[in-house]
Amino acid sequence: MARPRQVSDADILDAARTCFLEHGPAVSTNVIADRLGISSAALFKRFGTKDQLMRDALMPTEDPDFVEMLKVGPDDRPIVEQLRELALSMVRFFDRFTPCFATLRAAGVDLYEEMAKHPVPPPVQNHRLLVGWLRRAADSGRIRPIDCDAVASMVIGAVNGRSFLSHLGQTPLGSPEGHVDAVVSVLWKGICPEESP
Repeated sequence: MARPRQVSDADILDAARTCFLEHGPAVSTNVIADRLGISSAALFKRFGTKDQLMRDALMPTEDPDFVEMLKVGPDDRPIVEQLRELALSMVRFFDRFTPCFATLRAAGVDLYEEMAKHPVPPPVQNHRLLVGWLRRAADSGRIRPIDCDAVASMVIGAVNGRSFLSHLGQTPLGSPEGHVDAVVSVLWKGICPEESP
């Protein structure tokens, strides 16, 4: 009878993510194993190689929260409120994964190759979903007729740009919430429904 696992795969991935982000891609598997109180051999038994452990620890494994919001929305709440919620969810995703992507790139991982493993690369899918969300909002008269593709690019660029600059040591507008409020406030002035004459 096999002995039950004392450390879950999720625990290993969390510890590995922390170690890769703290020390970079060259961190020894001994450092990761020591943090968990297990042997390096246990890491290799579960993940095969250090490279696979790093990819599993640093690549997103499921859709971000905002994807479901984009698929089903907009709902009946005010559009500006939903835009804030979407943008904040995007900022949180990018804040979490921008350092991960940078670490993978530093390790020589081809992120384009990783994206090609999906039928539609996730960034393309997310852009398309936001375009669809905006189009549904425009078609229902909840925002003015706009170039949905351009606005989607603006939103994603604004939230991703903040995370990228924060990763480089710059922190525009301080908190994610403050940044989102500023971005949505400016955006809303350009897309809110036109008032009747």
